[in-house]
Amino acid sequence: WRRRRLQERRVPVVLGRRLLYSHHIINPAKRSAVTDWAVELGLSGACKIGWPGVIVVEGLEENVRIYVDALSRLKWKHLAIRGEEFVEGKPGETIDDLRAFPRGFHEFGPDGMSQLAELCRASGAGALFQTLFKRYPTPEASCDDEHDDAECGDHVPSSAGSTKPGREGVAAAAGADSYTAAAAVGSAANSGYGRHSSKHLKGINKKNKR
Repeated sequence: WRRRRLQERRVPVVLGRRLLYSHHIINPAKRSAVTDWAVELGLSGACKIGWPGVIVVEGLEENVRIYVDALSRLKWKHLAIRGEEFVEGKPGETIDDLRAFPRGFHEFGPDGMSQLAELCRASGAGALFQTLFKRYPTPEASCDDEHDDAECGDHVPSSAGSTKPGREGVAAAAGADSYTAAAAVGSAANSGYGRHSSKHLKGINKKNKR
């Protein structure tokens, strides 16, 4: 057991970040899922509710993937990964050593876009926030979806960062069935976290029709 723990410490941890864009985040059960699942998975970041909805999250890459997969299985009018970042730690570093955002997850109100932007800038994640407007460091990542850009609010000056374009169309109202997020969180069982998470995530999304 001790040898196994020592081997785990020698393996560099990978921190992942995502910025997710949603047409809106209004439904109370869905708002609870966004925040509660992030906390349960040890992720940090924030979201802005209303029209549009924005989620910025970071943490252990495996758990970030579980989180995004769980959210994508809810019913959304539109949900897309706009940007993603990956930070590989040095041997001996923990996930907390790599975090940009403070521990915990915060919800900003419908008028909180500027607050979310300031949090990202202050945390060194300004480039990730820029992906909300589909502005990326590389020219090949440009997009002409003017409708989404118009909903995102005012332009925020870009900042440096190794940010990658996300995958559009993570979930849409058509074909995205509601489910219990424990099914996705269960994939973390090998790390000993899945059982704990599934216990607390059951039933959060029972009312997510909107």
